[in-house]
Amino acid sequence: MVEYKRLELDSGKVRDIGELVFENGARVLAGRYGLDTSANERFVNDVTFFSLWIGDRGGWSVKMFRSDEQVPLHRDLQTTVARAIAVNPREAMERFGIHFHRCGLCGRALTKTKGPIGPICEGYL
Repeated sequence: MVEYKRLELDSGKVRDIGELVFENGARVLAGRYGLDTSANERFVNDVTFFSLWIGDRGGWSVKMFRSDEQVPLHRDLQTTVARAIAVNPREAMERFGIHFHRCGLCGRALTKTKGPIGPICEGYL
């Protein structure tokens, strides 16, 4: 199921962001994440990065970062990845932030913060 959260950005703008809600109550916001995929033979790297997109009408998808592009995954693998992110979304988003020096929620560069998530977005996780 998809729900929406209202976020106030540091620019003063307000935007709604989608959130996947699983039957066990786990929640994952639309954003960018990194997962330890070392034990999964479907992935080449020990850590793989993904973006979770949630549309304004309830649709969602997961894409995998590959070089300079994002490639869609098969639907069954999208669900598997989304559930893996839901185990610890903060950790997965921090892994993205540490590697790319960008906030996993809003995508802005992490320049004046010591953490791997932007200071405004930190309050939404």
